[in-house]
Amino acid sequence: MINRILRGFLFCLLLATNLSAQEVRQEEIPLQNDSIRIPGTLTYPTGEGALPLVVYIHGSGNIDRNGNQPGTFVQAGYIKALRKALNREGIAFFSYDKRTAVEANLPYLDQVSLTDYVSDARRALEYFEKDPRFSGVHLIGHSQGSLVGMLATSGQVRSFTSLAGPALPIDSILVRQLSAQNPELGREARPILAKLKQGEPLELSGASPVLQLLLAPASRPLWSSWMAYDPREELARVDAPVLLLYGGMDTQVPVETGLGFREVRPDAQWVVLPQMNHVLKQVTSPETQQQAYTDPGVPLAEGLVETLSTFIVQSN
Repeated sequence: MINRILRGFLFCLLLATNLSAQEVRQEEIPLQNDSIRIPGTLTYPTGEGALPLVVYIHGSGNIDRNGNQPGTFVQAGYIKALRKALNREGIAFFSYDKRTAVEANLPYLDQVSLTDYVSDARRALEYFEKDPRFSGVHLIGHSQGSLVGMLATSGQVRSFTSLAGPALPIDSILVRQLSAQNPELGREARPILAKLKQGEPLELSGASPVLQLLLAPASRPLWSSWMAYDPREELARVDAPVLLLYGGMDTQVPVETGLGFREVRPDAQWVVLPQMNHVLKQVTSPETQQQAYTDPGVPLAEGLVETLSTFIVQSN
């Protein structure tokens, strides 16, 4: 009995030593898509042979490679935290600055569309497709990035994770969100959004200030290009294993927003982490919800890393 306990202790000690000695290599990759700069960070543990690689596609807003939004209160660092956690599981990780987070891109951001974000994601995927250091590329698309990832994915992607991805078209989501604020606002928005979706000119001089701000001329190319896609149809076309992952504390993309995906991909894994919020953090109360957006020290949600790493390794 004593010898068995001793052997177990020595094994755990050896394992801990190997993990602590494991190096994580970091490379800054100055990706460009024509005139657009989308620099990113690649990290991977060394000495383990070819590894699965995650390419992470961010959600809406001017999000950088770490999960922060320059010039805003959102400084959660959730992508950086996920990168480190998956590296510890033997998974390489690449994330890049969204084109709207890079100051040098400002002269080129006058008419940004969803297809621009798709083009940037494809550029990142192409960069790693034939890299011998990695045994397979796995795509994680978060929120808006879920649809972007579906549109960017190719037959060479080993798996696709839709992380807090809405299953409804964006115009339907906007009507729901506006109606939740004020039912009259939702009713006003519906025909205006329908016109935008059909490519008709908009006249908003008499519209409510909320709609005038939301549908300002500079933002219309993004909304109209986004409305052109039904995420359910795009997910049905993804030729790879799919994980649908949501947070029970996500107030931006509630769990029910993703239910439509289950109908078109009954083969997909469906996981809800009860205390995960939109920025992937552990939230136990309304008071900690705000802190999760501003404090990078708030830990990632329980079960997130285990769920992702298991799915990625099984799909590799």
